[in-house]
Amino acid sequence: MASIRDGTKIWPPVGQDSEPSDWKEFEKGKVYRAIGWLGRKLQPTGDVPDGFLESLLGLVWSKRAHPMRGYHFCQFCELSEDDLHWRPATVALPDGTLFNLGSAEIWVPADDSTVFCAPNLIIHYVKEHRYCPPKQFIDAVMRAAKGTIE
Repeated sequence: MASIRDGTKIWPPVGQDSEPSDWKEFEKGKVYRAIGWLGRKLQPTGDVPDGFLESLLGLVWSKRAHPMRGYHFCQFCELSEDDLHWRPATVALPDGTLFNLGSAEIWVPADDSTVFCAPNLIIHYVKEHRYCPPKQFIDAVMRAAKGTIE
């Protein structure tokens, strides 16, 4: 398992979403669950509810956590020979501006003490590769995003 900055273990092995048995406490009273850290395995795939991508976009843009220098690129996109230097995945904001992904996380609180932690690339995985996050994450995103898209 990887660790966050203070050494507290919270992440499951890369390539799978965490299960309740993998959850660890980071802040007293909160349980953090990693979602969307996919490694090289893209599953599960499927459809997401109407409005989910818009809600997720609002959180990706307005609720960035742990910004990093540099970018993680999408391991599922194929690069052509013309792409000698990879470019980060992007998503279009409501005003048409392209927003670079792969350099931060989003932390989404659920109704209970759970906080979902996801790379901001999750919106690209859902939109471009049909990744379908767990229903609990989808529900938390839909609730948390109210008012973040104009």
